[in-house]
Order: sequence, then structure tokens, then C-alpha cells
Amino acid sequence: MQEKLLIYLHAHDLTQVGWATITEQGKVSQSAYQDSLQGLSQFAQGKQVVVILPGEDILFLSVVLPKLSYSKLLRVLPFALEEQLTTEVENLHFALGEKTAENEWLVAIVAKEKMQQWLALLNEEQIEPTLFISSLHTLPVKENTVTAYLHNEMAYVRINKHQAFACDRSNLRAALSNLTASNLEVCNYTQTLCSHELPKDWQITESQLPQEAMLESMSQGLSYASLNLLQGNYAVKSSGIEHNRLRKLLVFSSVAFISILFLYPLISYFILSQQVRQVENEINQIYKYHFPQAKRVVAPKMRLKEKRQKLLSSAGENRFLVALSKIGKNLHAVSGIKLTRFDFQNNQLIIYIVASNTQDFSAFTDNLTKQGLSFKQQNATLTGERIDATLLIEIA
Repeated sequence: MQEKLLIYLHAHDLTQVGWATITEQGKVSQSAYQDSLQGLSQFAQGKQVVVILPGEDILFLSVVLPKLSYSKLLRVLPFALEEQLTTEVENLHFALGEKTAENEWLVAIVAKEKMQQWLALLNEEQIEPTLFISSLHTLPVKENTVTAYLHNEMAYVRINKHQAFACDRSNLRAALSNLTASNLEVCNYTQTLCSHELPKDWQITESQLPQEAMLESMSQGLSYASLNLLQGNYAVKSSGIEHNRLRKLLVFSSVAFISILFLYPLISYFILSQQVRQVENEINQIYKYHFPQAKRVVAPKMRLKEKRQKLLSSAGENRFLVALSKIGKNLHAVSGIKLTRFDFQNNQLIIYIVASNTQDFSAFTDNLTKQGLSFKQQNATLTGERIDATLLIEIA
């Protein structure tokens, strides 16, 4: 969580502001309820600047909008709300909030003159705001409970996450009478209690607090704020902090890429070395199978070739070739059979085959019988439809 500078603009005197610095843990470290903007820019360095605006200057409405992109929604907003407003839409700024229901959006509306006045005041002191939040949206949201601030002669009321309003304190009873809720929690920052002014049938909890405590309450209520008025023509441009973050991200990505370039050959070497060892182990096993008396593996390719030549030159050469020819034709006839290995010793030909399914396996063995080859099935393993089998064929 980034450190924040909270600036509260008083409705009737913009020359005096409240401000507070908030730590990464969300605690107020310094604050002043009434102070000048002059010199606050020093506290803004490296912080998120959150400006709390007078709630009475901002109107919240909900409106149903078509499914459009964000930029297009901002363009159609004024025309969708035009009939509900008494001021010309050309003089108003519209900010889009959250969806409250299917195709229904929360909208904040404020006079462009006010936005320009607030921004000019901050720019004069070289303060660049990150967020413009209504004071109404710093009120906590509680289930089945209406919350309110009383400040000077104004009442700031929040009904739920999307509904809030400001009114004169004298009109609060009438405003509450239109609501269905019956629980009210009041933070009273004035010298006069208000419980006796409110509807008798409401369950009212009132806390009377000094004005200085209002800033801390607002800082705690920032988690409930969801609508930033700095949109459209007033949207915040990328700050130096964001540029620094992007620069750091770019540097990190570059370092990671270069590291991969150096590590890739090394990783490839270890992977290939492991594969080479595996192949060598397989060669050793085949060699020891054919030369069980050998103590060392010497020229395996040449020795296996010599053994094959001896087998072909032996008395059973013709029978072996005939049997091998028949098996080859059988493999060609049954496409689902694959020969993985064969051994020939003592007039016995052992073939290791893989069949795609039981039908191909049956066709292959039936063809062997028809070709006059006598065989025994030594083993067979079924994996799904695939069959791994070893057949021993007698070469008479």
C-alpha cells in the first residue's frame, strides 16, 4: 500500500484545507484540520495525492447504458441523463463509476467550473492529484445501516455502496423519512447533538467528535471510495512515479532476458548429457544381452554387426531369411503392427511387437499361422487398446 497525502477541501473556504499524511499501514502520521495549501507540495513527493471534495457539490445518479466501450460510454452519458438535470450538460463533467446492476452504472456529476477551480487551486501549489473523491464516498458502508457525517450546517449521508447524498442539517429528518432503513450511525463534528431532530422510529447511534477527528475518519473510509472524478478531459497523466516503475520493470525484464540467453546453453547441455547417458545405458544393456560373458563394452556397433553376419552365415540362414520375409510381408499387410525388436538364437526367432488394437493383433497372428510359422506368445501387456507382445517363432 502506497503512502498517501489526503487533502480535504472545505466547501465554503477553499483557502483553508484539511490535510493528513497516511502511512503504508493506513495510519495518520501528520495532520491539520485547517491550514494553507502553501508548502503541502513537499508532503506530496512520492505519495498518492487523494483530494476529498465537498459532497454538496457532487450529484450521484444511476443510469442504464448500452453495452459500449468505456470511451463511448463517457460520450453518451450526458445525453442519457440530460432530462434529469436542470443545468446544461455542456457545463457539467460526468464521471463513470461501478456497475450497480445489469447495464446500470453509477455516475458522478459536477460542474466543470468547480473542477477547474479545484484543479487550478492545486496546480498553483504544484500539487498533482491522483484521485478526486467525494466526501460522501468516505462514509463507511454498513449492511442495513445508514451512516452520516454532520459538519457545520451540512449532513452527509450514505445509504449503501452506490447511494449517497448531502443536505442541510435542517432537512435531514425529511430526507430520512423516505428511506426504508431504520438504523442510523452518526459521526457528529458539531457542538450540537442531533438525535432529537431525527425520526423517533429510527435506531440512532450518535458519536460527538472534535472536528480534527474528521480527517482520520475520512482516511479510514477511503477503502469505501470507488469513483474517481478525474476522468475524460481531467484524467491523470502518467506520473513520474509510474515512469520509474515502468523503467524498473523494463530493466528487470532485460536482466531476466539476458540471464536466460546465458543460462539456455548450460541448461541444454545438462539435458542433452542426461539423454546421452540414457542412450549409453540402453546400448550397454543390449550389448550384455548378446555378449553375456563380456566384461567391457567394446565397439558395440561393430561387434553386433559381426554377430549378425555370423547368424546369417549359419546353417539356419535360409530358414531365418524365409521366416523374416514372411514376417515382413505380414507387417506390411497389417498396418497397425509395429516391430520394435527381434532376436535370433538357437533356431528361435523372438519378435517384439506393438499392436494398435486387438483386431490388428489377431490379424497378425492369424497370418503367421496361415504362412506356416509356428509361434508361442511369451507375454502380452494391454494398455488401453494398445498391446505390447513378445512372440517366439520356431525356425524348423
